[in-house]
Amino acid sequence: MTRSFLALIAWRRVLLFTLIGVAALSALPQFVGAYALHVLTISLYYVILAASWNLLAGFTGQFSLAHQAFAAVGAYTSGLLIYHYHWPMAASIPSGIAMAALRCAPFIWPSPPGPSPRRCTSC
Repeated sequence: MTRSFLALIAWRRVLLFTLIGVAALSALPQFVGAYALHVLTISLYYVILAASWNLLAGFTGQFSLAHQAFAAVGAYTSGLLIYHYHWPMAASIPSGIAMAALRCAPFIWPSPPGPSPRRCTSC
């Protein structure tokens, strides 16, 4: 009765479905047009943000928009570098990550660990 929840997960099945999904998504660009690929890429980006929001707010009960802010700062920086300065994608993405870290870190470092003192106690 002291078995962990993670011990009950069939990891081989999870790995199998993950590999099938990655293979299907990797082959997808050969079968769809440029517009459909763009829509699917943006959709997968929103799926990642939704999954992180579910993890943060759904499972832990914490309300934070910080990861959306990090993603927005990085994407905006990368987009500006590509559009205005004609940087290649491989250089603009790390630059966006670095800018997100530089611009958002001063807001994170002074934060105390654990629950925020301003958290609503009646929720």
